[in-house]
Amino acid sequence: MFEFLARWPAALYLRAHRRTFRRRLARQTVFEQLYVVSVGNLSAGGTGKTPVALLLAEQLRGRGVPALAVLRGYGGTASKTGLLVSDGTRVFADLRAAGDEALLFARAPGLRVAVGRDRVSAILRFAGDARVVLLDDAFQNPLVGRDHELVLIDALVPLRKMLVFPAGRFREPPEALSRADTIVLTRADLAPPEQLDELTQMIARNAPRAAVFRGRHAPGPVVSGGWRGSSLAESTIVKLAPGTRVGAFCGLGNPDGFFRSLSEGPHRLDVVYKRAFADHHPYTAADVRALFRQADRAGLSDLNLITSAKDFVRLAGLPDLPEDLRRRILVLEISFEVLENRQAEFLKRVIGPALLE
Repeated sequence: MFEFLARWPAALYLRAHRRTFRRRLARQTVFEQLYVVSVGNLSAGGTGKTPVALLLAEQLRGRGVPALAVLRGYGGTASKTGLLVSDGTRVFADLRAAGDEALLFARAPGLRVAVGRDRVSAILRFAGDARVVLLDDAFQNPLVGRDHELVLIDALVPLRKMLVFPAGRFREPPEALSRADTIVLTRADLAPPEQLDELTQMIARNAPRAAVFRGRHAPGPVVSGGWRGSSLAESTIVKLAPGTRVGAFCGLGNPDGFFRSLSEGPHRLDVVYKRAFADHHPYTAADVRALFRQADRAGLSDLNLITSAKDFVRLAGLPDLPEDLRRRILVLEISFEVLENRQAEFLKRVIGPALLE
């Protein structure tokens, strides 16, 4: 009886979700002249989609294939009406209009970026000369037909915690992976081997036709400067010796992954103060002042705080943030790598057909 009472809200949610999915699928629009890749997940964020999508965008640009990234525009005022955020050379929108993720995508050279709740309309209006469309977070929304369904799973989340709303933060159960063409276990370098095995077996049961890869979010340089708009083009690398005492903060779907990238990655920093905000947290100058006060109490009065690039774009536009505090905020750049020497295989599978057209 108690088990039933605990499970019935999730059952109701899934029933409504599946009904909506079928209704959207019946109205799906297929763009015959475009190669469409959906980059999504089962959970409500936290898998690190942006670095994966930017890896695809970088490879497409390097091969001379123009691409458009389409995001819902979460947190931005233009989500309802649609907006071209970047044409690949210029950024036309600010944080308030576009949302943080779109501005993060807009940092990629040569990538057109658009936001819009109606993604069909966004493609029709803003595709320009694009030959490839990267759909961000569209696994649960089939209104746009896609040529490749890429799904990410955070390997740091054990199978027992993959609970569907409202019990957990998953939008769909593992059975939904049957729709996937390719599945990537992200942060696989940080996960226990037995957990990786358990997740791999789960994927084999639910998505036997999908190719499975393991990847990691590779910490790049720690940078400073470049606080003009949302650009880090003028940033300078800050070299921090292993063991350097630092503070860190972020508002991400998986804050622990970010903190571990600082302490367990190549930087091997001593993170003595950390603060996690909710995903997409709308920072204020008061937030930043409070962060530094708390860090000072932890003995970091003469040092900097490190945050993520996604958090950076939400901080960069604060008009009332004192310059001395701006200079003390560093950014950890993150890229995505496919492990086990399979990156070329991964790229060929996901975007290879677009390179042959």
